[in-house]
Amino acid sequence: MKCRIILITSFVLVLSLLLGCQSSSIHYPTGKDTVVIVGDGKFQIGKFPDSLKLEMFESSQQMVILEEKVKQYKKSGQNLYVIGEKNAYYVVDGTSNTCKIYIGSDQSDIDAVITYLKDYDEFSEKEQAMFDEMQ
Repeated sequence: MKCRIILITSFVLVLSLLLGCQSSSIHYPTGKDTVVIVGDGKFQIGKFPDSLKLEMFESSQQMVILEEKVKQYKKSGQNLYVIGEKNAYYVVDGTSNTCKIYIGSDQSDIDAVITYLKDYDEFSEKEQAMFDEMQ
């Protein structure tokens, strides 16, 4: 009987250690105010007291807010479509961890993962259709 208890306890301990060591596909910090996670967590929508914000985490885990006021968002597959204040449009690709942005003014690249579009028509027809559906 004593041997059985030791065997069961050992089994439970080994099982809990194995389950605890599983790696997560999320590589960036998340919290209770995280609304949407895309891909490995590099891009997220977070809930702040004043609004929802589109966030990007740099490789140093430093957070950069790409959009201060998310008006609407929709996740479709591995893509996240965001419409921000002042008609800023974002397409976040969770597969490649990149983001396309159309703001309507000249912007310089924040990071190698950001592509600023000079014209709304640079979004694909599928991406434009998604934004049309959201409005």
